[in-house]
Amino acid sequence: MPEELRTAIEKVNKAAHAQGKKSGMFCTSGAQAREFADQGFDMVSCSFLNCDTSLSSRQISITTDVAALQNYVENEFNAAKGSLAHSAFQMAKGAAQKVSGPYGR
Repeated sequence: MPEELRTAIEKVNKAAHAQGKKSGMFCTSGAQAREFADQGFDMVSCSFLNCDTSLSSRQISITTDVAALQNYVENEFNAAKGSLAHSAFQMAKGAAQKVSGPYGR
């Protein structure tokens, strides 16, 4: 991701929080979802189904597709969750912030 885009995204996230608003980000992978969640986005959405045009010219059996899709989604979900150590770090970081009300207000 270009640095200008990364800076703009961080600026929008900070501006939303400064106004008491929640921020969300659409992500294209589990790793990217974890990255934006770590940056403080309140919601991340991940698309596990990215079109691969190179597959359109090949014939693949349904059984292979189902197994491959299940494996792909599981890997992306695990990437979004992160490791146990990563989760513990994020929980500790969140506990350090004062949160009140149902939505942290």
